[in-house]
Amino acid sequence: MLPTLSSALLALIAAAPALAADLAVTITNARNADGTMLIAVCDEPNFLDGACVKTMKVKAQTAPLRVVIPGMPPGRWAVQVIHDENDNVDFDRNFLGIPTEGYGFSNNPRGTFGPPDFDDAAVTMEGRPLDLTVELLYW
Repeated sequence: MLPTLSSALLALIAAAPALAADLAVTITNARNADGTMLIAVCDEPNFLDGACVKTMKVKAQTAPLRVVIPGMPPGRWAVQVIHDENDNVDFDRNFLGIPTEGYGFSNNPRGTFGPPDFDDAAVTMEGRPLDLTVELLYW
């Protein structure tokens, strides 16, 4: 017996891989153009630990900086940005642990001491391009 057209089409759709899409991140509020912006896109298990699935390093600028991260698969992701002003590829802090460089996260969560929870910074990629803005914070 031959399958009907509708059941064959459903099987084809179900077997198709999920579509990756571009994630555009606009970084705002940089206090200077020194150093670089370190951008990381992380899944929940790797959020804040440096083992993120996509990373980029771009020259800092004071004007809004738009960076496109190509080929993000569908899912929940959090974007982290550090303004690495001295180009040492580290998130510098003072002796009290307070950041001395700018940082920001997707969804721009506020009101917490320390980094946000993954859920507060997570965005959902659904197979189509997504644009978001990360506003840098400085202490």
